[in-house]
Amino acid sequence: MLNFKELTNKINENKVQYFDEQHFPWGKVQWIDLADGARKAVMSASVATIYPKKEQQLHYHFGYEELIYGIKGETYQYSNGKKVALAAGDIVHIPAEGSHRMYNPGSEEAQFLSIVNPVQKKEITIRERLNGHSLQDINIKDVLDVINLRQILEKFTHAMQLGVIMYDHLGNLITDPLNMPHFCHLCINSSSAECLEHKDISNDATKLRIYRCKFGICSIQKPVLVNQTLLGYLGCGYRRLDYVAPEEEAALKDSFPARDYILVKQKFVDLEMINKNRLLGAAETLSLISEDLVGVVVQSLNEKQINSYKLKLAEEEQRKSQLENFLNESRLKLLESQVNPHFLFNTLNTIAQSSLIEGANTASRLTYALANLLRCSLGKVNSFITIGEELEYIDDYLYIQKNRFPDQFNVNIDIQKEVKEYKIPFMTILVFLENAIVHGFEGLEGSKDIWIKGWMDSLFSICIKVIDNGVGIPVDVINNVEKFKNMDLQSKDIKGLGIYNVFKRLEYYYRNRFKLQFKRLPQGGTEVNLFLPVMAEDS
Repeated sequence: MLNFKELTNKINENKVQYFDEQHFPWGKVQWIDLADGARKAVMSASVATIYPKKEQQLHYHFGYEELIYGIKGETYQYSNGKKVALAAGDIVHIPAEGSHRMYNPGSEEAQFLSIVNPVQKKEITIRERLNGHSLQDINIKDVLDVINLRQILEKFTHAMQLGVIMYDHLGNLITDPLNMPHFCHLCINSSSAECLEHKDISNDATKLRIYRCKFGICSIQKPVLVNQTLLGYLGCGYRRLDYVAPEEEAALKDSFPARDYILVKQKFVDLEMINKNRLLGAAETLSLISEDLVGVVVQSLNEKQINSYKLKLAEEEQRKSQLENFLNESRLKLLESQVNPHFLFNTLNTIAQSSLIEGANTASRLTYALANLLRCSLGKVNSFITIGEELEYIDDYLYIQKNRFPDQFNVNIDIQKEVKEYKIPFMTILVFLENAIVHGFEGLEGSKDIWIKGWMDSLFSICIKVIDNGVGIPVDVINNVEKFKNMDLQSKDIKGLGIYNVFKRLEYYYRNRFKLQFKRLPQGGTEVNLFLPVMAEDS
């Protein structure tokens, strides 16, 4: 416990060591270290000396309370407008948030012991979790309007009569400087403001500290941190704590152009001097503002995540609705085109049997092949079939095409045995094959070759590749494929309708877990790569 009489005796006997000293027109303040070596002192102590007939101007105790113990002489202490005479041995309490000024009416120096205790009105702990958020894209300017920070800082500067500034971690101003001395404005405009650079700030960026620039101007630098990520700084004070040192005045000539020196020097001399207690008290309030700002940033991040999730959910619902509409339209068109498919199949089978009886084997084989293809297209619109079954339909399709265009093209199929058991939406590979024959070889002379390959790309995916040596897929069709995801069936910009239909069916079944690529080969021809995830047997 602090013993005032014992401490006063040590002061009178000059047995107290002072670690800092401030000088003012009205007197001086000498700072005492209250730490006992075992723990750090929370309160600060100083011995204040007031010169005869001098007065300390009115100020406010924001963020701290003060206990004053008279040592010698008499002073008038004005607390919230109330006058109290302080003599040796008397005690006066100046409450937090109160106004204070003092005056020495005597003809000799008056002296008292000042004990300052920081008072924080509330504790703010940010408990919100950011759920893995990255703060790299956070712009602190985006969240200032949420709490109307400028209005808060304006009220703060008006009450404290101190300057306030806010800037990001790169030294760029975020808010206009408020209540800053004219000299500081000149310094910032001339790019001489080293207080915005933080060249000598401690590695522990969480510490609130007093920063003294090369001109001797002191300020509090409060880092704004979220999850150990530095967003910027709140600076407060920008006043002198003592008289000008020769090296500080010399720095003026090195930092400003000669044409501005007279103005700069005048504004430098006009700088106000304040008590360190006033600056430290302002620091406590500044910490509250900083914590409030951090809270708003955290809230803003969480709201941003929620809004992003809602937007993705809405986009997914819209995409699902478009796909369902697309499938419904496809089913309707299919129903309109069926025209009693059973009658059609029976008729085709009758023709095939008659052709076989009459010895027309080719016509019979063609008819059966066509019947199989029609049965596949009309009966398996919503079905998955194995790649092996797809290859059987491809055989029927190739038989028909080779009879139409004998000796016109060759098809080489190399698909791994295990891949043939994998199920895919019906007529997926067939569409790519048909495109190669109908469009890839159009107007082309010479050898026409197609390769169909399939293999396990990994434990979780397969790859189907269709290559031809034709004229090559047009570039505008390739560009169109990249936009299929955002197109609907009514779009007039669709090029490659068959490919679009395959893409939409793949998107419906696999969502975003498939990859469809088209390449125009340099030597001529087209390469189609389809990567599909390995799905459950009942897919």
